Amino acid sequence: MYMSKKSISKEHEQFLLKVKREKRNILLTQIGVFVLGLLIWEVSARFKLIDTFLTSSPSAILKLIVEYTLRGRLFHHITVSVLETIAGFTIGTLLGMVIAIGLWWSDFWSRVLDPYLVVLNSLPKTALAPIIIIWVGAGYSGIISNCHFYFYSSYHNEYAFKL
Repeated sequence: MYMSKKSISKEHEQFLLKVKREKRNILLTQIGVFVLGLLIWEVSARFKLIDTFLTSSPSAILKLIVEYTLRGRLFHHITVSVLETIAGFTIGTLLGMVIAIGLWWSDFWSRVLDPYLVVLNSLPKTALAPIIIIWVGAGYSGIISNCHFYFYSSYHNEYAFKL
């Protein structure tokens, strides 16, 4: 299955070494870009070039992770976030399926709502998140509403089978 060292030609061995070096250089560069991004973010936050209320800073995030870990609250927060995401996904998918089926059955409503659904689907979902949070609130309902809005657009994929 594996080739022995002796059966590999000198050129192939050099090629494998070159590939290995290239992979290592790519990984080191990726790590460097990540660290540079964190440094720029941290410096920008410290010198008030960015609003830390909206973007925080890497050191503040790390401090919070350590604090939550020491107090035993980290897994609670992770659990809440996962449950909110699952709830939003489930609600959005079910709502999307119901709407898709309704539009598939009714040619009239399909034609009436088509331009609105096309516009709604073309809007960037992340840009709408702050608006949804203002409408619904910043608690669980805001998070679940945002998640379900993202997955609500699944109606488009399900409805597309009619076209």
